[in-house]
Amino acid sequence: MRPPAAILLAAAYGAGLATGLAHFRAPGCVALVLGCLLARRPAGWLLLATALGTATGLAARGRAEASCAARLPEAPVALLVALREPAPVEGGLVAVHPLGAACAGDVLARWPARLELPAGALARVEGRWLPRRGALGRPEGMLVVVRAAAAG
Repeated sequence: MRPPAAILLAAAYGAGLATGLAHFRAPGCVALVLGCLLARRPAGWLLLATALGTATGLAARGRAEASCAARLPEAPVALLVALREPAPVEGGLVAVHPLGAACAGDVLARWPARLELPAGALARVEGRWLPRRGALGRPEGMLVVVRAAAAG
């Protein structure tokens, strides 16, 4: 009994997506696509699903590689950041957007106590970027702020 076409198309898309997201070309994905083709389903649709999955994966991987989480150096940093949410007087975790750092997106920062700032405020910070790999190897991390001052 052959699997339904929708399952084969989803598998082909998933194989392409995994291939696009991977930092290497996964031979298992190619084998899955070839297996789908051998299941006597219309090859054009399976190849299209695989190509769309691969394009989606490559685009997502490109965005991840351009993110601040991937580009900030694992070293002491001095940055101008925009706060995406209010920084409470007791400190804690705050989403910030590094400005002028040649990267995209927000990062999570451990904010120091005694510097309360509203969302949208600019601050000059000194700290250290601690990178880590998240799910499926996605770049993540935390900016541990040791000094911060309102800018502007």
